[in-house]
Amino acid sequence: MTTSSIFKINLRDIIKGLVVAALTGGLTALTQMLTLVPPHVDFKQLGIISLTSAIAYLIKNFVTDENDNVLRIGSRPKKKKPKQSFGESFGFDDYDFEVGQTVIVYSDSMQGVEAVVINADEYNDGQIVKFSIPIIYEEFETIYFTIL
Repeated sequence: MTTSSIFKINLRDIIKGLVVAALTGGLTALTQMLTLVPPHVDFKQLGIISLTSAIAYLIKNFVTDENDNVLRIGSRPKKKKPKQSFGESFGFDDYDFEVGQTVIVYSDSMQGVEAVVINADEYNDGQIVKFSIPIIYEEFETIYFTIL
């Protein structure tokens, strides 16, 4: 069973509506036993509240699409904006960088920005290089460094 589309109810929606009704009924009965003197349960009121909660749940699912959009006919899922990141340190597979070198950074977010290498430590089979400015890039974006 999958999530139902807008203006449709499937078996999963009905089962969940019955669960909501049962939970609401149980909580209503408990509340009545704790608050009414003498403690008793008003089954007519219990039935009305349970049925109303189930109907409200089904109405909500009837007007909600598979992306949880309420009453959005023909809507498209929202595209996620790439996450923008900032980094001053990067790992490289080689040993090309030296402290004091100036590099030019190219990415979609930074076109030809100069940065200075302020730290270049060896790490495993490469280098961890720290630059003088934060390097701005988006998730899965390629960043190019040109050493001057």
